Amino acid sequence: MLCQGEGSGAAANVAAVTGANRLLELFKLDVGFRSGVSRAARSWADEENTRVPRCAFSVAQILSNGFFTVFTFDAPSPLLITENDVIALSGRGLGKKDPEHGSFRLFEYIGKLEEGQTLLLPSDDLIRGGFGEASVKGYSAAGEVLAQYLGRLLDRDPKPTPPQMLELLVRDQALKNRGGPPRDLTALGLTCRPARLLTLATGPPRDISRDGEFTRRLMNSEGLKAVCGSTTSELIARELDLPLTCLNPDNYVDPPEYAIPGIDLITEGAVALNRVMNILNDDLSDIREPNVVERLAQTLLSSDKIELIQGRAVNTAHEASLFKQMGIRTRHDVVEQICANLEQRGKIIERIYF
Repeated sequence: MLCQGEGSGAAANVAAVTGANRLLELFKLDVGFRSGVSRAARSWADEENTRVPRCAFSVAQILSNGFFTVFTFDAPSPLLITENDVIALSGRGLGKKDPEHGSFRLFEYIGKLEEGQTLLLPSDDLIRGGFGEASVKGYSAAGEVLAQYLGRLLDRDPKPTPPQMLELLVRDQALKNRGGPPRDLTALGLTCRPARLLTLATGPPRDISRDGEFTRRLMNSEGLKAVCGSTTSELIARELDLPLTCLNPDNYVDPPEYAIPGIDLITEGAVALNRVMNILNDDLSDIREPNVVERLAQTLLSSDKIELIQGRAVNTAHEASLFKQMGIRTRHDVVEQICANLEQRGKIIERIYF
């Protein structure tokens, strides 16, 4: 979603934030994507309704199969950036035409985003500031000019990535606007890429007869594989008939890190998970030599879908008074807190219990 408030300064900022929150609330009411957009557009199109802060917006809905729908209200047409081309999308006008300009204000665009492609939503000021002459002829004409500009960037050697193209675009338009009134030079790019998958196994099964099934579930999963728990890693090594090696036997600060061929990361159980939870909201991007806890946190945060294989065997040591005094939550409790944190970030969590 990209919203730009009417006017300038603080008033425009309030209008943009209010507009974005209104759209989000309409979508939460389960009125449907199209219906929510239509309601918002009707209220902002009512020139006599001065109580509602107006804003232009572009909002996109992308399904898991790549098909997308974009609605724009008083905003430029979206563009599709492919490997070798930039295409200004054609949409259909909805509702009534603006009597002043004789054109539609609300447009719908439909298409499919393939892997490696980027859907670009430019702000109104980005078009008017950098491609003013074309914008006078309408957003579609301005979109064509913008597509030509971005297409020339693709001819460079080395070819810039879509994020680099957007950075060059905004920087170039900012230079053109130097000395003029401040403008909202914003471009939102949505790139289709393969999902980052992680399977995390923690805790042994309640029934020891299911150890083999537990291990096969982990090893047959796609993407990265991680294990939290010394007992869990021992049973997996036993079921696979593979060696379990400690990688940091002389490190008395960090939780132990283990290795089993075919598994990407292995560490302790409840203690390591508690430490992960403690840093999950921190900025971990600048850590030069992350330890196993920091790497696990980074892996969780960078994953799109996490399959959690959780054994229900109870370790009574985790309920001991010493653990409580140290603030160490039980495996079950800390796993639930981690999952809640990740789900709030939009991660998909699939839980499988043994």
